[in-house]
Amino acid sequence: MSGVPTPARTPLPAGSTLAQGTYRIERLLGEGGFALVYLATQGRWNLRVCIKEFYPPGCQRGPDGLRAVAAQFERRISSGLQAFQDEASTLERFRHPGIVRVLGRFEENGTAYLVQEYLEGITFREGLTQAGPMPEALVLQVAQQVGQALLMVHAAGLVHADLKPDNIFLTREGRYVLLDFGLTRGFLSVDGTHIGGRGLSPGYSPPEQYLKGVVLTPTTDVYGFAATLLALLTGTPPPDAQLRKEGQGIPAMSNVNPRLEDALLQALALDPLQRTAGVREFLFQLGLDSTPKASSYRPACFQARGSTMTGLKGVLAVALHAASGRLFCAGHDGGLSVFSWPEILPVGEALLHDRKINAIDVSRNGHFLVTGTEAGEVKLSPSDLEHEGLILIQEGSAVTSLSFHDELVAVSFAHGKCALVGPTLPRPLLWSAHTGPAYCVEFHPSGKWLASAGQDRLIRLWEVVAGKLVSELKGHTKSVTSARFSPDGTSLLSASNDLTVKFWDLNTGQVVRDLRGHTSVVFDARFTCMDNYVLSLAGDHSLRGFSLHSGRLVHCYEGRSEKFRNLVVDPHMPLAATLAEDGGMSVWAIGDA
Repeated sequence: MSGVPTPARTPLPAGSTLAQGTYRIERLLGEGGFALVYLATQGRWNLRVCIKEFYPPGCQRGPDGLRAVAAQFERRISSGLQAFQDEASTLERFRHPGIVRVLGRFEENGTAYLVQEYLEGITFREGLTQAGPMPEALVLQVAQQVGQALLMVHAAGLVHADLKPDNIFLTREGRYVLLDFGLTRGFLSVDGTHIGGRGLSPGYSPPEQYLKGVVLTPTTDVYGFAATLLALLTGTPPPDAQLRKEGQGIPAMSNVNPRLEDALLQALALDPLQRTAGVREFLFQLGLDSTPKASSYRPACFQARGSTMTGLKGVLAVALHAASGRLFCAGHDGGLSVFSWPEILPVGEALLHDRKINAIDVSRNGHFLVTGTEAGEVKLSPSDLEHEGLILIQEGSAVTSLSFHDELVAVSFAHGKCALVGPTLPRPLLWSAHTGPAYCVEFHPSGKWLASAGQDRLIRLWEVVAGKLVSELKGHTKSVTSARFSPDGTSLLSASNDLTVKFWDLNTGQVVRDLRGHTSVVFDARFTCMDNYVLSLAGDHSLRGFSLHSGRLVHCYEGRSEKFRNLVVDPHMPLAATLAEDGGMSVWAIGDA
């Protein structure tokens, strides 16, 4: 390839769009050996993402996209492109907080793109430059989190092959994240030795990484991992492996625990057969937990702002009208209690039904309540509770959900039907919405459409005036328990018995983010007053907060005895309330409040 000039790589200009306008390039973040890395925004929500563009040396950008500048580059580029795509497919499966999350991938401009979470924070290299070596206790904390991530990588048949402080990132929320998987390759096949280039980082790469045709194994990462920990402890990595082979030794580690020093020295053995066999063994030698775990990072905990007992015999339904400062709770005995918001002081009560109240909602102006029972009775009442309510429908099947819009009320029932009712309608409009129970119904903010969800795993969108099915959203693998429109009506949030929460783009009908972290049925998921931050409540007694930018869990409260059943969110302030089966109620500061 001598004599063939390698052109400089031309990044996409700011403002460029990709994937039919889904992503907008903001700026170039950096360049790697085989890729350019950009900060971009996704969709009308302006979700921040990182996009890697496969752009190896020997390519140039033209009107038709990337192309090789000479024939001798073409095979290397085609094989590298396949490796880039294969590795993206593998990394998509990882949900570990210590592995940078892949949010999507696509092909365009004659090349491939990888969409990843955008991380805010610093690399360990930057940290060493700014603050110097780290205390031993903190280095072991890093070893625990990063080691757990490496166990996941190796279990998938991959090696990172370029572990160093530059490729470990400390996020603002305190996660340690592995970066730059562009050199990851399968270690179970010799083919892995011929794909892509060898990442050689002096001081961090073991001797075998300098040899062509040698299959890289987890011991390669053990060496790089140990060299990185040594650099964090002392400020400098061990001498380059080539120099060590010529006799240069590793400097003495002053003021380091002997157990830690012995573990590092064995992990840095030049001969792979003499080196610590794997990351699990290395963690054990460090005195750390070597049992593989889905996560070793604990997100920040929500802070309780107050709590009380409602006095109800089991809270089954709750509704908040934040503008008038009232929270309405209903329960097993058909009674309703009213509390001030957010002080949660009792301000009123009434007996509205003689059966369990399963659902409740408040009109937008706060003047009216609608309640529904296990017997299928729906009643409209003044919110001041001073007058008897008006029965709107008696269907004979349990009411599962209610939604107000102006003078109309949407109802979902356990027998799978939905209804539109209201004092101005001559009779209820009833239709079959789902096979099996319908668990949720909600008006679009415009009032033109309804969303319903049910046991049949479907979310269905209905046109209110015409009363016809507009579209279906398919993606959950078990019952859908709730479906909530975003305040601007462009998206929808759904919760399911499949333990996930999904964020949907209503224009495309596609899932934008798949939010995971619960270990039991997710009862509800709701948008908040904070852009791109949502809450969910589940049967594992947990309240969880997710960032839609990264799709990551960022806040959590895991109740030990509370059996949470209901969730409401203030549309104007970063506050939420949870209600438990025993009648207990708590108010939470959410997000970074």
